[in-house]
Amino acid sequence: MDSETAASSKNSYTCPKCNSNKGYIIGNPIVDKKTGKEVTSHLVYYLILLVWGLLGGYAYTIGAISIFVVIVPMLGIVKLLFDYYNADKTQGTKYKCANCQNRWVLATKITKTKSTPQEEATKIFRFLGNEILLGTLIALLSVFTALSSYQGALADGEQNKYELLGMQSLNDGNAEYLRANQDITQDYNYFDNWYLNVDERPDIAEYYQSSFSQPLLDAIGRDPDTVWDDQYYTEMYTEADQYFADSDANFELGIQWDERGDKLQLVLMIMALGLAFAAWASLMREDNHLRVFFGLFSIIALIIGVVTYLGVQVVAG
Repeated sequence: MDSETAASSKNSYTCPKCNSNKGYIIGNPIVDKKTGKEVTSHLVYYLILLVWGLLGGYAYTIGAISIFVVIVPMLGIVKLLFDYYNADKTQGTKYKCANCQNRWVLATKITKTKSTPQEEATKIFRFLGNEILLGTLIALLSVFTALSSYQGALADGEQNKYELLGMQSLNDGNAEYLRANQDITQDYNYFDNWYLNVDERPDIAEYYQSSFSQPLLDAIGRDPDTVWDDQYYTEMYTEADQYFADSDANFELGIQWDERGDKLQLVLMIMALGLAFAAWASLMREDNHLRVFFGLFSIIALIIGVVTYLGVQVVAG
């Protein structure tokens, strides 16, 4: 016999598995008369998985796995709420056997009834307007709305930071580029004067040679006939090129943070719309058909928002 299946017994403390009289009460759950099973038996586990998935998705430590550990618990919670709403609920008693550790549940009365398809369809639509479901939707949509808003603000701050760093590096690169041009111009003048005096006035030529930059000395050492090769200019513009590279990298990061912020704003809008529908539905009468449609719209908004949120790119840097 299944450990969670309700059983009829002469003695409620008699274990249906080992038939020992060592059973003791461990709780009084709500059970379904039709099945004899707890209607919220796994709710705690689904909630734990959902919190873990949200934290993991926020910290980006589990990557694509967060899609599984967020959506699956949410679907499980929705199913539990649906089962709870449609169950023929009654107070039950849960026992545990001290001998074999088996657990079982006994309801006050177990009946076997079968609903018509029309009744089942009506229950499904009525479930969409259930106050427990709407309350859960409001809570989840509020959490995602706040989370996307907070992360969007952080993304905007990071965008501004890297754009300022990119602008600073660009300005430093331009200044370094001008300084390199001045050094190259001085090398031209020093080299011309050295070349004109190297044979007739070596002392003056030596003075100009002592003013050569290190890249020019290295270029002469490589090939005295060429001197002004590509490596010379590369060495002269090294610091400027580094600043320009840093500027491009910072601007690229700023663009990535901007795109992330835009997507988070989209998530915020979707979640806010879903939250508005759920809140509006909760204020309507239970017999109002718009309550059901608004509940459905909020569920759709939550699903689309979660999928969009999990697809937001992670910016490294």
